[in-house]
Amino acid sequence: MNFEILTNNYFEKWNSHNLSDIIELFSEDSNLIDWNIKVKNKTKIKNTLNDIFTNCPDIRCEILKVHISESTKTSITEILVHVNKNEILDVVDIIKFNDEGKIVNLKAFKC
Repeated sequence: MNFEILTNNYFEKWNSHNLSDIIELFSEDSNLIDWNIKVKNKTKIKNTLNDIFTNCPDIRCEILKVHISESTKTSITEILVHVNKNEILDVVDIIKFNDEGKIVNLKAFKC
């Protein structure tokens, strides 16, 4: 399984803001955690992402570097989150995948 491709696919879909495509990348009992959010399960994650895209319609992620750990099925991605024209956040996402290549845990940290 290529975790870098899975990671790039996630960010590509995230940048498209297509909730149905994004949520299919998550396992049923997945977690999403960042500096403001802590939700568990696909339905709550979908609702949370919908809120983000509604409140920040121009938000997008720019990948700077992807680091992979095959043994833990994890990617660590350095990104710039372009919230809008005036706000850019330096963020690190840690994404853990299951054996089917679905996201089971996504943690985002502001740097």
